[in-house]
Amino acid sequence: MFLRWEWRRNGKTVRAVRAVDTATHPDWRGKGIFSRLTRTLADQMREEGVDFIFNTPNRLSRPGYLKMGWASVGRGTVWARSTGLPRSSEPEFPGAYDLVRDPELGPWLSRRAETDGRYLTRRSLEYLAWRYSEVPGFQYHAAWNLRGDEGAILLFRIKKSGMVHETRFCEVLLGNGKRSIALAAELLRTVSTRAPLGVATAMAGEGDAGWKTLLQAGFLPVPRSGPILTARPLQADPPHHDCLQRKSWRPSIGDLELF
Repeated sequence: MFLRWEWRRNGKTVRAVRAVDTATHPDWRGKGIFSRLTRTLADQMREEGVDFIFNTPNRLSRPGYLKMGWASVGRGTVWARSTGLPRSSEPEFPGAYDLVRDPELGPWLSRRAETDGRYLTRRSLEYLAWRYSEVPGFQYHAAWNLRGDEGAILLFRIKKSGMVHETRFCEVLLGNGKRSIALAAELLRTVSTRAPLGVATAMAGEGDAGWKTLLQAGFLPVPRSGPILTARPLQADPPHHDCLQRKSWRPSIGDLELF
């Protein structure tokens, strides 16, 4: 399964496709079906003008992608901190749909300037609704504080694996104002304290305000913990080939999570 994606790079829109999931029936593996389907789709996307394909394959599927021209871009860094206290019931958080309904969200996103020159998803009202409010099968929560040009937004979900709860902060969005970092850190601490006992995770662009936010909220980087990103340029134009450099990217967990 592939999803069409829109990235921003130096103020320009870049068309990309993300390979989300692949599976072959056990009786039909080893016959080249996966390779033929993937190459055919790559050719179609190239003809449509898509700039590159990216994904985060697991250790089993990664060799197949590398053989077909994908390249390893590198591994992102996940930040983590402990969460919550033992409690008899899980806390309730507003849903992502509550955030999308806030009349202040659209204007706040419009005022929010993205000056970073790295690849990042344009967080519009339509995108947040599609990605977090309308996605079937998963419940995303939100915490936000919108104050003019300042403010912050968190989008997260609570994933349980056995006895361990992971509060996964998929998006940590900052406003333009100087107090936005402090507001976001306060929201992160509040949610992490109220979340089920376990661990909270987040990602941030290297060296940007996101790092300061996570540090203020009690997060620490966990080396070699993030997914391995791979990409394949589809156009001959050299500027598009910088998608193969890790320093060109600023993804969130929401961009890369495998669910």
